[in-house]
Amino acid sequence: MYKKITLITTLAALSACSGAPSDTEIREALARELTLQKPDFIQADVPAIVAKFKVISCSKAEPSGYNCDVENGEGRVINTRMVKTDKGWTALQK
Repeated sequence: MYKKITLITTLAALSACSGAPSDTEIREALARELTLQKPDFIQADVPAIVAKFKVISCSKAEPSGYNCDVENGEGRVINTRMVKTDKGWTALQK
């Protein structure tokens, strides 16, 4: 019984690791990217800007990662490539 529970727990953890990034993970990655791009006086607004983002969809990209469509809160849809690194999910510019 214990082995069965351990196996189920392990499989659940592995399947969670291999899936698309969550809404929160996408927002965090985009916030990091925006912080690097924006001047210091705008960086304080980044959390408020990213809070308005809505993830529409993500699809598997080849050779790795996911292509995600994100609505920016102003009606514009942004397509970003999300790749898992040792530091978590990273948004790549296209």
